[in-house]
Amino acid sequence: MVTQGPGDVRPSRFEKRRQATLMRSLGVLIRTLLDFTVLSAAYFGAFFLRFDAAPPLQMVKLLMFTWPYVVGFELVVLYVFSVPYFAWRYVSLREAQRVLWATGTFTCALVVVRLLSAAFVREFYYADYTLVPL
Repeated sequence: MVTQGPGDVRPSRFEKRRQATLMRSLGVLIRTLLDFTVLSAAYFGAFFLRFDAAPPLQMVKLLMFTWPYVVGFELVVLYVFSVPYFAWRYVSLREAQRVLWATGTFTCALVVVRLLSAAFVREFYYADYTLVPL
């Protein structure tokens, strides 16, 4: 703190920079949590639509087991392709192409996990939870 006189306390340049960095980090954290929440809602909604809002118990177990992995990996792929940084008010075909690349990459990765997990079911009991009906 820098003091100029009695009762006059102003933050130093270092403290202002630290506060700005903290606010920026807080904004990124809030956006990431919001993205995670929206992706989770979409995942749960798609799952319940798939089973007409009455999934069997085994599928609910599958949903709860795969939820953090699927949504977390999807969030990572979207950040790799810089999708959350778009100004969505001005989306053009270039941004749409990046979104399609990100979702295509994520879908291909999930299909590979689905196909490879069938080979590991006998060795790893939990690989049974990755077998999503196609």
